[in-house]
Amino acid sequence: MTARRTLLWLTTFLAVTAIAGGIGILAGVLGLDEADLDGSPFSSYLVPGLSLLILAGGTATVAALLLRRSDPLAPFAAAAAGGAMMIFELVQMRYIPFHFLQVVYLVVGALTFGLAVRVWQIRQRIDN
Repeated sequence: MTARRTLLWLTTFLAVTAIAGGIGILAGVLGLDEADLDGSPFSSYLVPGLSLLILAGGTATVAALLLRRSDPLAPFAAAAAGGAMMIFELVQMRYIPFHFLQVVYLVVGALTFGLAVRVWQIRQRIDN
């Protein structure tokens, strides 16, 4: 499997799960306890849900679509998607009780970011 194809799978996975998670948070079907937000800058799960849906899910969706078209901007969009997921998870780890999925998605975000850099490097080598 090529690096670009692996990156396409990672960004598609992030897009689908971040959008589903964001919708789940906003719809209140995940059973999240608002007491877990005590001491955080958030008074409800509205901002975290929108952040997951739009920032993480949206950038991952754009990245996957650009990768599918082999657009030259795809590695940058994928790096943004990986970075958005890492930031989301780091903020989440800082303010709410630990859950193993935080680490899973932090790693997936880091892999996405790193692989995006590698795909960009490969493309640079081919273009030069």
